[in-house]
Amino acid sequence: MRRFSGRILKVQLAGLALLLLFLCNLVEGANPTRGTIEQVQFHLDKADALPRKTSERSAELKRAYELLAPALEKEKPAPAELFWWLAAYGEWIQEQSRLTALSAIGELEKNALRLLAIDPAFEHSAADRILGKLYLKAPGIISIGSNAKAKKHFEAAMQRDPYFIGNLTVYAEFQADQGNLAEAKRLALEAQGLLPRVSEWEQRRCKPIIDAVLLR
Repeated sequence: MRRFSGRILKVQLAGLALLLLFLCNLVEGANPTRGTIEQVQFHLDKADALPRKTSERSAELKRAYELLAPALEKEKPAPAELFWWLAAYGEWIQEQSRLTALSAIGELEKNALRLLAIDPAFEHSAADRILGKLYLKAPGIISIGSNAKAKKHFEAAMQRDPYFIGNLTVYAEFQADQGNLAEAKRLALEAQGLLPRVSEWEQRRCKPIIDAVLLR
């Protein structure tokens, strides 16, 4: 009887182990892109350590956004997939010649609009922030540049999250470009005060813009 009971216990334990393995696989499957995004962040960090306008930096950024290219084929990518693709692709564009950059802007806009439609609040209104920056920097005559569109998206980001350093920074840059220096510097000073509290990744992207606005 004891021997029989021992066999039942072993079967039960084996079944419990299989159940735990199944549940672990479910947890891993719930976020299949986590490892990919970590690889993207790795390449972005490597690119940050390289001089701008170099083939090495451009190659790292290309490796980063290509990792997420398969995700863009999905009908509805995860917001994080779109966000990190936009981050890498947007920086890659800045490393390219003017002609190459102009031909790539449409793809950036298309996927930023997808993120806006899927989750407008993701990462403190990242889609509006990216679109505002895109419309501000792109040429207006031969491309999609538009101060009116930039203003619309920056204001949407500020309305949703007025205390996020990224929103403050890009809106300060916009105000400076429009000649509203007093308001630009007020926003830049507010963003500057947040620098010690944000990640190094955010610091590397916001501080140069903040400094440039305050020097105007």
